[in-house]
Amino acid sequence: MALQTNWLGMQINLNRTPLNQASAARGRTFGIVACGRPASGVNAAIASAVREIYQSGNNAVGFADGMKGIMNGNAIVLSPHLVSGISAKGGVAIGTSKLNLKDKAGLMKEKLEQYGISGLIAICGTETGTAMGKLAETGFPVITVPKSMHNNIPGTEMSIGFRTAANAATTQLRAIKESARSNNGTNLYIAEFGGLYSSALTLSAGNSAEATAVFIPEECTLDGIRQIVSHSFPNRDYILDRIAKTLTVRGEILNTANFLRMIEDDQIAEDDIVLDLPSVANAIAGIMYARKGVHISYGIFPVSQGIARKFMFDPYTFRKDDRKPDSFQVLGLEQSCFVKADEHGKPRYADVDAGSSLLTLTRNAMNGLNMPARVSLFTLEAGFDTLDPVFADTELGKALGYRAAERLLNGNSGEMVSVGTKGNIGTVPLSAMPIDYRGVFRPRPVDLTEAVYEESVSSQRWKSSPAMDVSPVEVE
Repeated sequence: MALQTNWLGMQINLNRTPLNQASAARGRTFGIVACGRPASGVNAAIASAVREIYQSGNNAVGFADGMKGIMNGNAIVLSPHLVSGISAKGGVAIGTSKLNLKDKAGLMKEKLEQYGISGLIAICGTETGTAMGKLAETGFPVITVPKSMHNNIPGTEMSIGFRTAANAATTQLRAIKESARSNNGTNLYIAEFGGLYSSALTLSAGNSAEATAVFIPEECTLDGIRQIVSHSFPNRDYILDRIAKTLTVRGEILNTANFLRMIEDDQIAEDDIVLDLPSVANAIAGIMYARKGVHISYGIFPVSQGIARKFMFDPYTFRKDDRKPDSFQVLGLEQSCFVKADEHGKPRYADVDAGSSLLTLTRNAMNGLNMPARVSLFTLEAGFDTLDPVFADTELGKALGYRAAERLLNGNSGEMVSVGTKGNIGTVPLSAMPIDYRGVFRPRPVDLTEAVYEESVSSQRWKSSPAMDVSPVEVE
């Protein structure tokens, strides 16, 4: 069977073609692999790493289609000439896949040593990064590069692909907002973002597009609420009041004072807090009612898919072997629905259609205020991970790819190159990464003490209660 032709060139199979025949017989050969979803800027990291490897007198091969290439021996011989010009292109030049071999690190090491690979640069996210951490534990040299359009990788302030996705999402939100403003009548648009475990993209795009109000799951967790309470900033009371009115504690919605007192006295556990979606719909309708009072008849509301993690899930069926839940009933939606359990006995949160339920509930809430409206739902993110990178992602990809190659060539292993709080490039040990219940690197949630959140809350307050401004308001 003929091997695929990649847009960089013909693949070779390292099971059948010795490396000294496939590339110039000089120095050692290092592998480069991209794992998981694509991200804008990955090609810049690949090109930069290849140049540094060749400059040191060594060779580079790119494994085709992620970990599949490692397992099957399919690779592309990379050279500075071949990767010239790919930095500005979206997608992943060598291909990627979602195959995750975190439980087969020993087999990966065996394969890589069989091919004659001296070390590996892996451009990956949280789940595939876990696999590379386990590979490093076997003693095989690995350096990872963080890429994620959700900017949710622990240990780094910025990941390749985030800025491009945020720029695209902002542009799309602004267009939706203009459509809502321009059309006759009352127009309310809900923009649902993916990202179950981090809402950085939702928050950043919503803030940049000056959305009416943003709803993210980090605000519904004990840790997030404590961050807000401990951080003194203008409009803090406004957002705490809004949050309290959308949550139930052991089945009851409390007033803000009692809610905060129970948190301060450690009387609430994480599982006690449930997001009440009808209350979110009522909050949106209330905001629209306030805006109507000053003749603003439109609103745009970004919502993170991750809010589904804070819904009420009732175990419905159980596996016969260990009696762990096999499915869950999701309560509190427009219509009760059922989702399967994942391999850990937790609900498959991604299967919950939160956006459609919120759409219907919000339409009903608007009718209840005698404000019939055109309520529309948009799902964002499609194609954001394969866009041509913006300048910032190209430069970040180059910087991280170069540093990864430099560290690997110097004999380092088991590290992720990272971006610090001041933008400096450093490294963090993969062994220090926090692990979640799935056994993978725990995604980094939005820090609610950061300036972007404070700024977003300020904007939301004035847009949600525009009557606070004594001057007449016609447009925003």
